[in-house]
Amino acid sequence: MSRNIYLDYNSLSLRLDALSVQIMEKDYDGLVILLRGGYFIGLHLAFLTGLPYYFVKYERSSSSIAWEGAIPSGTRLLLCEDFAGSGDTLTNTTAFIESFGKRVDTLVGCSDLHSSSVPTFACFHNSNADARFIFPWERHRMNKEGRQAATPDHGLDKTAWDLDGVFLEDVPSEVYRAGLDQALLIRDGYTKAHFAPTRYSSQDMIITGRPECDRERTLIWLNNSQIHLEATFRDDNIEKPTKEETAAWKGKRAIELGFNHFVESCPIQALHIANLYPEMRVIWWNSGEPLRIQATKHAESRLEEVNV
Repeated sequence: MSRNIYLDYNSLSLRLDALSVQIMEKDYDGLVILLRGGYFIGLHLAFLTGLPYYFVKYERSSSSIAWEGAIPSGTRLLLCEDFAGSGDTLTNTTAFIESFGKRVDTLVGCSDLHSSSVPTFACFHNSNADARFIFPWERHRMNKEGRQAATPDHGLDKTAWDLDGVFLEDVPSEVYRAGLDQALLIRDGYTKAHFAPTRYSSQDMIITGRPECDRERTLIWLNNSQIHLEATFRDDNIEKPTKEETAAWKGKRAIELGFNHFVESCPIQALHIANLYPEMRVIWWNSGEPLRIQATKHAESRLEEVNV
């Protein structure tokens, strides 16, 4: 599986801020925004430069291209797109605009080793063949099936749910310390929590830190509680994992299975998942009062810089 390099809105904005000085020196007459990938990049650049903007739409299935709205009156234009891919989108769209007597340069959010054309400006370039960029508007399409599907983005949402602390109360740690066998019996006797989610999709999944050896008793509890979701159990063979190790396993498994949302009961684990896998939306369940989590590791210490 290729490694994701997540480019958030702030990273793109900062890079566009820096590039805007060079772009303004080129004396462009306007920006052409390629829908829909170039939307954020083009509009942000329009605010930075004051240049007028226009829209062009490219239908990849038929390679047809058309203006959406007015045709630019100026002759020197900058075409804005999110990614310089291996296909012909940039090349064909550039040729289309040039057929109207325009001169065209290109700006992309990112390019990589497989780009079929070299853009005039690129916010980022990826030289690692085993990694790929992910934009905020591509969260829904992180898995292979999603990227190939014609389903609208909201129809591709897939959520991974933690189990303990989300669907049932967490057994207190002191109960586990007093004796594992008795703690498991107590846990088996819990009923579904009053704060358990009442709505979830059939394509969602439970990704739990419970070890594989707990599968049978857990599936019995889920069935008795009328929770009809597939469950994945920790199989890293770490006997007593730390919260960070458990979070790393959960996040990795969620990405491998193509999930773009993760709901976690433990705030510390939620922070670790958000830090390790920023391409996922991470929610701390907070006993039914969910909070969205974002986290990045501080450069000069091991503290977490958190936005909730």
